[in-house]
Amino acid sequence: MLEAILEFKPAKNSDLAKWTKLISVVPKRLGWATIATIAVAVSANSADGQQAHFASYLRATKCEPERTAVSQLGQVAEAGCSVLRATFPDHLPRRPYCTNSLRDRIFAKDKFEAIRHRYISLNGPTSLAWMPFDVDHAGAYFADDDANLPPANVVMVNPMNGRAHLAYLLAKPVHKYDAARRDPINYYAAVERGFTRRLGADPFYVGLIQKNPVHADWAVEWRRDEPYTLDQLDDWLFERDKRFDPTAREQFGVGRNCTTFDELRAFAYREVLEFKSEGASLADFQKRLEAVALGINRQFQVPLPFSEIRATAKSVSKWTWGRFSPERFSKIQSHRGKIGMAKRWAGHVAESTTNPWEALGISRRTYYRKKAKKGSFI
Repeated sequence: MLEAILEFKPAKNSDLAKWTKLISVVPKRLGWATIATIAVAVSANSADGQQAHFASYLRATKCEPERTAVSQLGQVAEAGCSVLRATFPDHLPRRPYCTNSLRDRIFAKDKFEAIRHRYISLNGPTSLAWMPFDVDHAGAYFADDDANLPPANVVMVNPMNGRAHLAYLLAKPVHKYDAARRDPINYYAAVERGFTRRLGADPFYVGLIQKNPVHADWAVEWRRDEPYTLDQLDDWLFERDKRFDPTAREQFGVGRNCTTFDELRAFAYREVLEFKSEGASLADFQKRLEAVALGINRQFQVPLPFSEIRATAKSVSKWTWGRFSPERFSKIQSHRGKIGMAKRWAGHVAESTTNPWEALGISRRTYYRKKAKKGSFI
């Protein structure tokens, strides 16, 4: 297939449609990495305007940022194109947010359309595949090295002011949907806190959108192809780096989600039975939790977006409503009481089984009377 594409040289514009149709299978069947390979070959053989046709194809299929020339792509690939750069779209959500200016509205678009914009969201609404940071101080390009941290997978620097976004790719995404386990999210938040402190990154960076690393407006360095596990990132941190600050205004990043969830579920556990006893519906309970979650969110210096607050309230309300009932609550309390009594009387031997008054040569009645006066025979 690749040979057929490269050997085909359109002589006129009418042949462009045939060549575009022929090459259109590349992203689906051969993968994104093949795009770089074809770019090198096409750049080396620009006869008959084939390079221009390839540029038209890239724009038509939205496989390359609008401002990146094919010759530049060829030079990068020829110099040893990063594997991560070549496969970058594979690590994006299906419909990432994107925009060309932070002052404009952001839109969710198909990844191959979104990748043409200056800014793009690396993470989707239900999973965290990247851990991005916003470093605004001088020397942001060297921030990971200066902080004695592992190299970021990609660094996007604004050449006008030196500010940068650093992003670490995760080997296993951390999911945020309703049924997701909380431990991985809490772990992610702890590592994020540690890296934010060590990098000197903006603690109130929402992380919704980042500089697009394949856009020509940014100075980009691809530093590592292999993704990191959370354990690998955690190995570079001390416990003091990850410390949790109980002050709500100091919460940032994914930590805000964890704080909101933990406080909201504690409230829900206390209130759900009262709502059920009053004949309220799940919708009523969810509205109540939304109001409480909004109150928790107002404490943060940079609040979470309402969509995340609503999703958290919905998740907590559905789980609590489906698992809490008066009968189940009674069983839980009974079980906890039995556990407490077992711990309290662990190792205790009843005197009725040892008959200590016989060893003392007195009656049972006299034994307990004297014990009541003295408190103990020991």
